[in-house]
Amino acid sequence: MNEYRHLEAKTLEVSKRIDDLKLIQQDCEKKHQQEQSAINYQWIATEARFDELGSKQDDIQDQYETPKRARRRD
Repeated sequence: MNEYRHLEAKTLEVSKRIDDLKLIQQDCEKKHQQEQSAINYQWIATEARFDELGSKQDDIQDQYETPKRARRRD
């Protein structure tokens, strides 16, 4: 009977450890998702800055080329 109680106690202890590990796994998955979201946000923000700089570059290039065209017509 003592061995049965000992096995039951060990079974409960292992079950508790498994539950604790499942909680840790869930926390790790949440952390991974948060990190992935942060990386995605940074990527989108960086891409938007590149797009903005590309647009500014186009505007500057147009301004630079416009006076050249006007001088050629004269």
